[in-house]
Amino acid sequence: MKGRDNSEVRSLIRRFAPAGGGGGVTDGDKGDIVVSGSGATFTIDSAVITAAARTVLDDATVGAMLATLGGQPLDATLTAVAGVTTAANKGIYWTGVDVAATYDLTAFARTLLDDADAATMRTTLGLVIGTHVQAYDADLATIAGLTATTDNFIVAVSSAWASRTPAQVKTTLSLNNVDNTSNATEAMKLHNELEAIGKQLAEVEERWVHLQEELPEEY
Repeated sequence: MKGRDNSEVRSLIRRFAPAGGGGGVTDGDKGDIVVSGSGATFTIDSAVITAAARTVLDDATVGAMLATLGGQPLDATLTAVAGVTTAANKGIYWTGVDVAATYDLTAFARTLLDDADAATMRTTLGLVIGTHVQAYDADLATIAGLTATTDNFIVAVSSAWASRTPAQVKTTLSLNNVDNTSNATEAMKLHNELEAIGKQLAEVEERWVHLQEELPEEY
């Protein structure tokens, strides 16, 4: 390697320079280097510094040396990616700053990722609005957002759907004066009353028969 000015060369110059620092280096084979041109040119033996090593000797920065050697500068994000365990059908996502993890990403799911819009995704999934799925409707979206509560009614209030209790519906319909109290014995009570009426009718009929028997024949 000719004409290089670097620490390795300077070390070799000091090694082969005349003792006491007087005068230049004489031409000739010095073992690890060959001096020529009246000490102006130093050729380093390849056995001392390989051809691969010599490719970085003219690099001005560490970054340039890394590029020459095919290295990657240290980066926290890349280190995080390098730390995850990869496998088939996995994707990488971030759980924090420079904290990576994997998630399942099936081959079928990937067929959606390159779709540009919802219509293309529906085609990929084989879905037709009105046939396989319900078209969007604001009323249905409102109803879907209501909380299902036992005994409640879904009613339209001020042109919007809402969930209302029976008491609220009763007030809305102005039925507050109607007694809607449940009475489990009411049916039995009615049955007993009808049975009593039936007995009374039977007694009346029996008396009528007796009266007919007591009347003179001309009546």
